[in-house]
Amino acid sequence: MSQTKIKASGFDVDVISGTTALAATPATTDEMIISDGGTLKRLDMSHMMLTPVFAAEKSSAQTISNNTTTKLTFDTEIFDPDGTWDASTNHRFTPGVAGYYLISAHGSMANLADDQYFALYIFKNGTQLNSKDMGFTVNGADTTQDTYFNFSYPIVSDADDYFEIYGRHSHGSNCNTTDENRFHVSAFKILGAGS
Repeated sequence: MSQTKIKASGFDVDVISGTTALAATPATTDEMIISDGGTLKRLDMSHMMLTPVFAAEKSSAQTISNNTTTKLTFDTEIFDPDGTWDASTNHRFTPGVAGYYLISAHGSMANLADDQYFALYIFKNGTQLNSKDMGFTVNGADTTQDTYFNFSYPIVSDADDYFEIYGRHSHGSNCNTTDENRFHVSAFKILGAGS
C-alpha cells in the first residue's frame, strides 16, 4: 500500500474513511482542511465558532443621577469562556479578535416617574457609538413603576476595541437600576459577516 495519502493535488480516495468519529465539540485549536480555489489549506475551528462570547448581569442596584449618562456595572459573569468581559474593574467587552459582533443589553429603572424616559447606549473605545442612544422607553402609566428597555445591535471590532454599556434617565432625581436577570449584557461573534 502506498504511504502517500495527502498530496498537493488532493486526497487519495481512501484517506477519509469515516471510521473515526470526533466524539466531542471541536476545540478552537482543532483544524480542518478545505480547498481554497484548488489549494488545500488548514482552517482553525476558531473561525467557525460564535466566539468570543459572554453574558453578564448586575448583582445589585446601581444609583444613576438624573439626566447623567452613566456607565453600567455588570459585575457577575453568567458565562465568559474566552475571558472577554471585565466584571471587576472596567466593566467592558474586549473581544480581542477582529470581526462583527452582536451585542445585546436589557435593563430597567426602578420606580421611574410618569412621562420620564430610560435609555441605553453603547460606547466604543470611550465614545458613544453613532452618537445616538440605542433607543429609549417612556413610563406613561400615570404612576411610578419599573421601566424596561432592551436592544440588540451589530458592531464591528478591531482586535483592540472595547465596548461598554451606559444608561440615562429623566426621573427628576437619583433613580436606581434593577438587578440580576432584569439587567444584563451579552455579545457573540457573528459568523459569515466578514473579518
